[in-house]
Amino acid sequence: MRKELPGTYTELKNGDFEIKARTSQGEIIQYSLKEKDLILDVDYVDKQGRSRQGRVFLKPVVAQVWRVDTLLPSDLHLYYLASLNCYSGLQTEDLIAKAKSANEQEINQFLRENIIPTGHWSIIEHRGPSFLIEGISRACSHQFVRHRLLSFSQQSQRYVDSVAPSKLEKEEMIFPFVIPPSIRAQPDLIKEFLSGLKESLKRYYFLRANNVFPEDARFLLPNATATRLVVSGNRRVWLELIPKRTCGRAQWEIDIVISEIARQLWEEMPVVFQQAGPPCSGEKCNQGKRSCGLPLKKPLSAFFNDPVYPHDKLIFGAR
Repeated sequence: MRKELPGTYTELKNGDFEIKARTSQGEIIQYSLKEKDLILDVDYVDKQGRSRQGRVFLKPVVAQVWRVDTLLPSDLHLYYLASLNCYSGLQTEDLIAKAKSANEQEINQFLRENIIPTGHWSIIEHRGPSFLIEGISRACSHQFVRHRLLSFSQQSQRYVDSVAPSKLEKEEMIFPFVIPPSIRAQPDLIKEFLSGLKESLKRYYFLRANNVFPEDARFLLPNATATRLVVSGNRRVWLELIPKRTCGRAQWEIDIVISEIARQLWEEMPVVFQQAGPPCSGEKCNQGKRSCGLPLKKPLSAFFNDPVYPHDKLIFGAR
């Protein structure tokens, strides 16, 4: 089932990015985004009060989904992963490896000292099919958290200050962000998109360099900012969510993520998820005049191994 194109972004040795995109007519186009267009030089003040300049690399990303409750040895390890995700800037593979390799004594001490006495108990809600999702925008995560029967632990923009000025003294920073497919397919619009993104980040750094707290400076961070979250729900909750967010009227990004979650759940338990999909995959569309006009007429599972997916073209259309 194709939602994002394979190799949407390929980082080249010279720092450029090769981009694949699908136009509204279904044509696949390919072009390069130059490294210089993804570099942001920012002014900041170091610990000695001296004016300095650092460099931030903007990195376009697409969503990735990990089924984590089956990767980890116990619920305790899942709680630990959810906690680390909120407060850690580790790369996802390193984050999962740290949670997986921790022993029970280490986790108990962490929870006893950092989580239980502070009342941050939401992490102990995680159980059952649980997923770590990275590379989605803040816009998408706000769609996600509307599903109140799910449990969430999201990377914090208050505590994970991955673009802190103080870190610029040690390394060049990476700022992951999401480009919508409709913009991705129009190379002439990419520079305008990046210009707006850079302007927001420049102002963000200006505030941080003037000792504004991350929780306040983040008001300038755009919705394109990539985030990472751990989300859990029992199988009934997922079964009821899938039709809502894989409908052709759903926002493209959450549609992609939920479709992938549906695929993983179907592989694990096909008897439950065999017929899962939007209303148009079984009966008729329930959107009335708002219908996308492209009924699936088959459950999602029928498309998981099919490179042609009818709703792909809606990424650019009447959602």
